[in-house]
Amino acid sequence: ALSIRKLFANASTIFILPPSWQELRTRLERRGEDSPDVIELRLRNAALEMAQVSKFDFVIINQTFDQALKELRSIVQAQRLRYLAQRVTRSDVFEALQLP
Repeated sequence: ALSIRKLFANASTIFILPPSWQELRTRLERRGEDSPDVIELRLRNAALEMAQVSKFDFVIINQTFDQALKELRSIVQAQRLRYLAQRVTRSDVFEALQLP
């Protein structure tokens, strides 16, 4: 989040959390791509990454893919409706209404 903010000051950051440690482990194991040692390493890395969650603007708990996707779309849509975004994308309306 911090390095993104250095590059893009107005960026909105989103952190996607698993619903539980057990579910994260299960998902990693179910993929069948990594050895048990690699999975343990990934879980340790995940713990370090998750410790940074409070630095993000939004948090999605990935209980199910469909719900997480719905929440992500809601965040994107809300960001598109912010004043500055609307002022840029719909400048014609603002100008027609003689608004700043």
